[in-house]
Amino acid sequence: MIDAALETKIREQIASGQTPILEWIAREHGVSTLDIVRLLPSEQCVVIPDPPIAKILDDLSGWGDLMIIVQTDTIVAEIVSALPPASEGRGYFNFGKGAPFGGQLRQDACQHVAFLERGFAGRKSLAIARY
Repeated sequence: MIDAALETKIREQIASGQTPILEWIAREHGVSTLDIVRLLPSEQCVVIPDPPIAKILDDLSGWGDLMIIVQTDTIVAEIVSALPPASEGRGYFNFGKGAPFGGQLRQDACQHVAFLERGFAGRKSLAIARY
């Protein structure tokens, strides 16, 4: 839980635009990225709890090429590819079957989905993130 003083500080930091990476803000303040996302202005973000993730992934597979970003503490990997249809099995959504993008997404890691519209590097940025 974020106290009022920290919430104010984080909202000011977000508004300043000086730290655009939400994960960095979360790490700096010792909170989750979802906590930070929930503090974004409403015009920048919609958070859906218990999302219909299979339906969302199915819809995304028809959008054509997307920039898929996988970010850890040590790498930001950017893959431009169509998202292949996902099959469900053993607690994962499985991607691949000959597509350029492949891998697995743990189903229980998708308790919330956020639809984001923000600026990044001087450009409009649209994102769908799972938490």
